[in-house]
Amino acid sequence: MKERFKEGVAVDVQDVLSRFTMDTATEFLFGQDVESLSADLPYPSTYKKSSLGTHPSDKFALAFSRAQEYTFPRGFYGKLWPLVDFWEDIVATQKEVTWEFINPLIQAALDKKKAAKGVCDVNRDDGTLLDHLVQQTDGTNIIS
Repeated sequence: MKERFKEGVAVDVQDVLSRFTMDTATEFLFGQDVESLSADLPYPSTYKKSSLGTHPSDKFALAFSRAQEYTFPRGFYGKLWPLVDFWEDIVATQKEVTWEFINPLIQAALDKKKAAKGVCDVNRDDGTLLDHLVQQTDGTNIIS
């Protein structure tokens, strides 16, 4: 933000706050900060410089947002929503992108459990949500 202010360019605070939320949520839930705040902030569309969304967290955030956007209208159609998405399940394509991002985190937690030989090393007050969930699984058929 300091760099943008030095350039005299506006900063979308909503973007900064969503990145902060993603970083803190992934740290709490998965035990790994995705460092989305380290990615370049986008420039306003009216500014001469362009910004490319090349950071992996940008791809995830966009897919997650689109999945929510595409899922919302399904509520109006109820059980008939597959007729609206007859040719292509547009939510599924966004879901694939989010799974590309989340699967390595889940796999790392499963590998950590396997390396510990199934010993429960997470007490009630320590560890992430993912650590606690992995401790309750046998590690089979989790990642699809």
